[in-house]
Amino acid sequence: MVPMAKVRELGPAVMEREEAKEVAKVFATIMASLDDFERARIEEWSADLEDTSEKKLLLPLLVRGLRRGGHDPADDDMSGAAAGGGQDPIEQRLLSVNFDPALTRLLREVKYFLLLDLDVPQQALDIYQNAKTFRKQTGALELMVHRYNQMMQEMLPVEAPLLRQQIQKIDQAMQKGLHDLTWKSPGIDVFVEDVQSVVRDTHT
Repeated sequence: MVPMAKVRELGPAVMEREEAKEVAKVFATIMASLDDFERARIEEWSADLEDTSEKKLLLPLLVRGLRRGGHDPADDDMSGAAAGGGQDPIEQRLLSVNFDPALTRLLREVKYFLLLDLDVPQQALDIYQNAKTFRKQTGALELMVHRYNQMMQEMLPVEAPLLRQQIQKIDQAMQKGLHDLTWKSPGIDVFVEDVQSVVRDTHT
């Protein structure tokens, strides 16, 4: 758009010439094609958003094993032993924050859509309004998960009996994040605070 504006600044005498008219015609055609391409891509993006975002928000907060992001525990029933059969017992007990990469990508894309002043589907805007909350929650969960995994990996066999009760208390507290709470659930902050406290005390 800027180059065409520069051409128009040359004045009516130049714009009345056949060459200038041809340039303007080509410019209009290209801009129309770009608008159509942009509209088609946004519609495609919106359709994909509707198919996946709600499902991703209904995943549990945490997952066991060396899986990262967007794992649905129901998939374990489909995959059988392959879901974690190659992992040792400690690896199967490790935790991961289950915030799907597709949601992270969605939040980033909506941010740039807004910066470019492009239309964003309402569903995507509704999710984006919680971006700061998601960042805060995932950050706190990542810290808690790191401490828990560190304990599980570095704990010596002679130390395990001494910490058994504390680990059992942590595992009991984790159940909500593994089975009950999703990214749309109320009470996530309370769960994070409670689990952080017991993990921090045991880690210390």
